[in-house]
Amino acid sequence: WIQGLEIAARFAGVPMKEIQQVLDWDEGMESDTEDEADDFRMTTDDFEYPIPLPRVSEVYKQATPVLNLMAKDPTNDKLSQQLMQFNEKIRVDNVKEKLHEHDWQIPVEWFITHYGLIREARSRLQANPEDNQAKREIMAEESLIDKEIQLKHFPTQWSISAADEAWKKQQTTKIVYPWPTKVLPDGSVIIGVKRNGSQGRQVCVEIEEAGRTVRYLKPAYKVGLRAVDEYAKEQGKYKNLAEEQSKWSKENRNDIAELLWVTSSVVKGDPPKRDPVAYCCVRLYSGKLDILTRSSLCKVWGDKDAKTAIKKVCDRDQILTPWEAREASYSN
Repeated sequence: WIQGLEIAARFAGVPMKEIQQVLDWDEGMESDTEDEADDFRMTTDDFEYPIPLPRVSEVYKQATPVLNLMAKDPTNDKLSQQLMQFNEKIRVDNVKEKLHEHDWQIPVEWFITHYGLIREARSRLQANPEDNQAKREIMAEESLIDKEIQLKHFPTQWSISAADEAWKKQQTTKIVYPWPTKVLPDGSVIIGVKRNGSQGRQVCVEIEEAGRTVRYLKPAYKVGLRAVDEYAKEQGKYKNLAEEQSKWSKENRNDIAELLWVTSSVVKGDPPKRDPVAYCCVRLYSGKLDILTRSSLCKVWGDKDAKTAIKKVCDRDQILTPWEAREASYSN
């Protein structure tokens, strides 16, 4: 029975140290009959969780990048908050459809616990490659996560192996810009600048946030006026975001190979009547990179195709689309 208790405790998210105390206490004691163990397995393995509805599967898909990031950083509160927002969406829709409100919820704390146990064991293994106990714990936790995924019909992309692959892919897709950039003291990077009115300027900055790379369009004073001045004056041919936007038209439709990213806007209050300005970084078939405004991209690809591509990239980066967000310069 003690083996069954250990499995149940792991599923419930009980810390490994507490489980080990029980195992140590049980050491040398006589185990119960095989029939009782079989009974336990029937109660834990034979319960069938409901198959997710299509709308739930869509939420799971949106949550996958967040889970992948959490596997690398289980203590990140921003990630857990995002997952709780996904759960709230599922719950609200369940209530509307008169279903059990807690069906298909993502067990956020459970994943935090088990991702954390793997991370801790991997740290020990990195410090001591001969730590066989750490190896066993990693294998046991990976197996437990895989079983939870299968049992509750979660996406297989929530596994540790899938998270590792997603992380490797992200690390190998770092963008190297062909124009001057400027690294700021906080680690963020100025990508480009544009005039905003007669005196103001807006700055495109690249930031590592919650394990992912996000680009924002911010007023110069929020980035640092001195840093922006240095970038514009001392970096030589800096990236002027407003430059040559008029050159883009439908004639360039076959020139753009892919959309790499879209700037995210700061959200405070209700969106303005007009969508905020957004910039889109693209890779051309020639191999060169360039940055277009959203309106320029619409001229090239057409409104429908441009909006579809923008939505896909924003979902990947877990940011709001320009038509859902509010312009950074509007915020206090």
